[in-house]
Amino acid sequence: MDPDIRYVDVDGLRLRVSIRGTGSPLLLLTGIGASLELSVPFERALNPHGVQTLTLDAPGTGESSRYRRPRRMPGLARTVERTLDALGYDRVDVLGVSFGGVLAQQLAHQAPKRVRRLVLAAARAADATLQR
Repeated sequence: MDPDIRYVDVDGLRLRVSIRGTGSPLLLLTGIGASLELSVPFERALNPHGVQTLTLDAPGTGESSRYRRPRRMPGLARTVERTLDALGYDRVDVLGVSFGGVLAQQLAHQAPKRVRRLVLAAARAADATLQR
């Protein structure tokens, strides 16, 4: 199944987002510098199993614009949360890989009602980096 590529305007940014498949939504947060194309093989493997995947080019990556000023982890998580709002998702499962794993932990910490399940891959524990 081909992805539905969209552009959403959030926090003064234009973010490129891919939605593929139907079923329970899984937000994929990748590592630093990884565009959404990196997730395509994984998405294709999940979609026949009733998983809808949501991926995005993080700010400053791929075809997404960059912040005018750097953001700390809570600001990045707020942008992800507002992206979910713009796409109409109240609650998602989240898979974070590498830096995306730290971002996923921050999202789950500051918006626990938005994250149904959290899966971390190649991510360090973020207890020292979680911020309010």
